[in-house]
Amino acid sequence: MSLLLFLCVGYAAFSTTLSLKAKGNIKQKGITSEDLKENVVESGDGLYKDIYEDERYIYKGANPNNYITFNNETWRIISVEADKTIKIIKNETIGSRAWHIYEKSIWSSPTDLNTYLNDEYLPTINTNTNKIVSHTWSIGQITNNNSDLSEQIINENETLWTGTVGLITVSEYIRANTNTNDCGNFYLNNTNLDICRHNNWLKQMSDENFWTISQMANDLAFYIYIDFDTYYGIQGSMLFENKEIYPVLYLSSDTTLSGSGTRENPYTITN
Repeated sequence: MSLLLFLCVGYAAFSTTLSLKAKGNIKQKGITSEDLKENVVESGDGLYKDIYEDERYIYKGANPNNYITFNNETWRIISVEADKTIKIIKNETIGSRAWHIYEKSIWSSPTDLNTYLNDEYLPTINTNTNKIVSHTWSIGQITNNNSDLSEQIINENETLWTGTVGLITVSEYIRANTNTNDCGNFYLNNTNLDICRHNNWLKQMSDENFWTISQMANDLAFYIYIDFDTYYGIQGSMLFENKEIYPVLYLSSDTTLSGSGTRENPYTITN
């Protein structure tokens, strides 16, 4: 064999080995929280850039593609946060309970519902537990039936609680509606309930009254009133009354997904 032929054969073998090793080291890239932001829309159902909080993205509309399988159950994505965590809500109630059995309390005291969610409900989650992260929650008191959503969000953010499982805020319920002209604040949502109930996936998700994490100054907690014939869609309630519970939690910023987010092909956690 000539020296030239030997060198050519040796180079080909080396190249093939190198190529095979390189291909073997390639990993399939999942969908990250940053990738989700590439699907931002400006109309219709979908993921929107939040105009009230920087670098936050929220799902709005009657039925956006925000379905996600978590703990082998159907959940929905509420938002992609500025810290790249993904906030999700269980798509069905885990039952009806009081916010607190006494008349006075704040969420961070903790309330009976806070204790139940974090001490009793959380340990029942047995899949994807490594993706759950403790997070800061906005639990500030807000004014009933106010007409300034920006000020309401500031008030919600004035008091913070760090924990693992919580509930939606009133502003998150309002911000899930695509019809900002008629439904863009607490007062408008309650005044135009006949209109607003059709454009909000958090309303479409439930046919029962359910709790939020938000409170009024007079020791009432707000809940979403699901009644097509009533004037008010968001109401304050005594803490010891029973309402349905839809748990909310955060997935870590390094979570990767597959799927398309539809009901038929929900996002699935891959890492």
